[in-house]
Amino acid sequence: MMSILVNEKKGQSHQWITANTNSADVAVVVYVLEVVTKIGKNFPVLFLSLASLNTILAANDFLANSIEFGILNSLFAASGFIFVIQMHQDKNQFDSKLEEIMK
Repeated sequence: MMSILVNEKKGQSHQWITANTNSADVAVVVYVLEVVTKIGKNFPVLFLSLASLNTILAANDFLANSIEFGILNSLFAASGFIFVIQMHQDKNQFDSKLEEIMK
């Protein structure tokens, strides 16, 4: 059992409370954060692969004369590619701002 002091603001005054945590709970939180960071690092690759899969499915649907699902998968693929492009542009803007701050 581990105790953590937590600063809780109520109105105008601050109150310190003790939160009792179990070390197993902390280990679970750390594990979940590790999984989230691993997924976050591979997020563009994941979205690019899903958009590519939707493109393949759209082509298959058009060849199978299923126009409705072909259009739907085409929209999903286009939105996936647009999202990846926007994510790449935002990353470049973030990197340039970070370089300015670090100077």
